[in-house]
Amino acid sequence: MTSSTVLNNNFGLTEHEFDTLRLQLSEGDESLFERIFLAHFESCIRYLQRQYKLPYEKAYDVSMDALLAFRRRLVEGKIRYGNLRFLFTQQASHIYLKEIGRAPSVEKQKAAQSFLMEPTFGLDEEERAQISQAWNKLGDRCKNLLRQVYYDNAQIKDIAEKWEMPAATLRKQKQRCVEKLRQFFKQHS
Repeated sequence: MTSSTVLNNNFGLTEHEFDTLRLQLSEGDESLFERIFLAHFESCIRYLQRQYKLPYEKAYDVSMDALLAFRRRLVEGKIRYGNLRFLFTQQASHIYLKEIGRAPSVEKQKAAQSFLMEPTFGLDEEERAQISQAWNKLGDRCKNLLRQVYYDNAQIKDIAEKWEMPAATLRKQKQRCVEKLRQFFKQHS
């Protein structure tokens, strides 16, 4: 990658400038925050409008939420120099997708629950059998966790609190459950 591409992907900042401005941000100097806003805010709005067909106002709100979350993560030291423009845009996408995922339509939620409980929604008989076999191989704990996350739209932190375990551990367990389901499905397809 050329140095101009690296700079462009990082709001025009060198790694040293980024580190300096991030430190200053944690001390109350908003220069980095303003630079990100000026360098990428409008292009993030355009991306969301193009990608998700959002009206300008909604894309603006999501971009602003992403900007504030990005700032918080910068102050917390959770963001490292790299493809910062991409990271910011992905964060905006994630915020939007999480937002629409949290408030699904009643029909969408019923269809998802129906599919999970009886995997027949929109599939032919062979596909139903494959999914059913894969699902039935999962343990009860995995089934319960995946149901809560994907169909009840429960947050990992809330489930972890109920199950009295660390959210990071539960997040890893969810990843393992999804991977098991994929492996079981591949065995039957």
